Amino acid sequence: MTSDKIRLDAIRSLADFEASAAVESRSKLIDEHHSAFRWIIASLFALNGGAILSIFGKGELGVDPTFPAFWVFFGGIIATFITVITAQISDRLMIARMHGWGLYWKTVGVMGERDEERESQIRQGIATAERWGRFARLMAVFAMIWFVFGMLTTAVLKQKSEIERIQAELERIEVVPTKR
Repeated sequence: MTSDKIRLDAIRSLADFEASAAVESRSKLIDEHHSAFRWIIASLFALNGGAILSIFGKGELGVDPTFPAFWVFFGGIIATFITVITAQISDRLMIARMHGWGLYWKTVGVMGERDEERESQIRQGIATAERWGRFARLMAVFAMIWFVFGMLTTAVLKQKSEIERIQAELERIEVVPTKR
């Protein structure tokens, strides 16, 4: 066997492996990511939206939508929407890049030659998709932070409201001096 034949066989074996791995990775990526992400998004919407409904739906704090906590929870909902949009961008880019990676390696398997420039382009595309994914995860963290901050704001303002109620009640009580 000549060294060129050995090299060609090695490239074709690598190409078959990479193409199969890309197809399998793409499939797992789609399934796992969508499953986990649906849960995260539903949770973030439920937390922030539910907080708005529970606090303002009952009128428990006796405030209107200018109440600071309303806007904090609303910020959490907006951050969740941004999370969804950027995650979808990331998914679409990654799926396309993994498809391209698989096709590239199928071509290498047939032709027996690698193209370093094409590999670099595909890797750059994958890196772009990963950046969008990191941004989506960051926005999910921000949505959670908005929720926690909204809960803290609500707790502080509820406590303040209770203190004001007690002070108003104490002011209404007539103090009668006692004689000794």
